Amino acid sequence: MAPEVIGANGARTQAEATAMGERAYSTKCDVWSVGVVMYSLLTGEYPFAGRCAADTLRIVAHNRLRLDHPALSRLSSSGLVCLRSMLCKDPAYRASASSLLSESLWFKEQVPSRPSVRSHI
Repeated sequence: MAPEVIGANGARTQAEATAMGERAYSTKCDVWSVGVVMYSLLTGEYPFAGRCAADTLRIVAHNRLRLDHPALSRLSSSGLVCLRSMLCKDPAYRASASSLLSESLWFKEQVPSRPSVRSHI
């Protein structure tokens, strides 16, 4: 669950709950989810996991993303940049789906170029 969706549930103080509760969320939550799935597929673990749901919410809200898992050592530097940009906690700085597809070097390396759909119409 993206930090902006957690809202006040992950807050440590009332002031933090108020600030977190005011965050609106957008399609960048979906980008977060894709980042969680990508991390999980590459490592076999969740990037933010607790012993219970409440613990996991606190970890998502307050802990930093760690990219030192041994399985990630095989991922290219552009792949790590892509993963980090998807799992950025602040949605204002998180990549959008369109920017990932058009600007991410990792996507450009992994996805062969295809002719535009319009060229077939």
